[in-house]
Amino acid sequence: MTPMLPPPPTRLSSTLQTQPARCTYDGILVVGTHAGCGKTVVTAALAVILNHMGFDVLAYKPLGLETARTRSNDQTYLDITTGRPPGYTTQFFDSPSQVRDQQWQRLMHQCCSGTKPFLIECPGSVTTPWLWRLPNILVDAMSVAVDYQFPTVLVAACGPDFIDQTHLALSHMVQRGSKPLGVVVTHPYPPGQTTDEALQVTLCQLLCQNYDVPYLGSIPYHDGVDVDRLSPGASVDLAAEHLDLLPFQLQSGVMLSC
Repeated sequence: MTPMLPPPPTRLSSTLQTQPARCTYDGILVVGTHAGCGKTVVTAALAVILNHMGFDVLAYKPLGLETARTRSNDQTYLDITTGRPPGYTTQFFDSPSQVRDQQWQRLMHQCCSGTKPFLIECPGSVTTPWLWRLPNILVDAMSVAVDYQFPTVLVAACGPDFIDQTHLALSHMVQRGSKPLGVVVTHPYPPGQTTDEALQVTLCQLLCQNYDVPYLGSIPYHDGVDVDRLSPGASVDLAAEHLDLLPFQLQSGVMLSC
């Protein structure tokens, strides 16, 4: 007999009670189509580029949803790439059911409590729950974006189901009221390992046009970029060379200077 699944949560928002209804912080959320799509590399590269633009930007990954055996070096990579001294530690949980409201709110408060603008790398995908308590409490990246009035950037990786994942992510973000500042495509596999990459990128551009979201470009594969080995390689140079950041610069400059 097929086990009965619990009903989906009916309240796709945070349970935030102390936060003002409209409160804008100088921050941008970096979200992805799935775990491992390149959010850390993109977050670090954008932080460095913004710093070169004159913003004193920090980069955080406050929350990780990973087991002890798979916990990553994302925050350390962000610190190394942006040239910041270590001063922030990601808090890890094995599953969203372990997270409590006060915990994720405290993590967000730590990011927002300073005076400098920042980028926040979100765990998992756009739809990954940060907190989930049955029957009807769910917090995900879009809940945070809406509650805190954060703009977003979507990272999508070429590979199997790339178009479906990107389409679903954009649809979810727009429906939740957080149309991204732009979409960045990454290439996590060496050339030849993913079929029809050029076609995938073209279809992604058409998706962006359909959703009226700027396509910022794609960062090509480079074997010197390795988050697990804390090697930024040429990621910042590749981002600066291959991304059309004018739409992002115009929007992020307004967001971070308000």
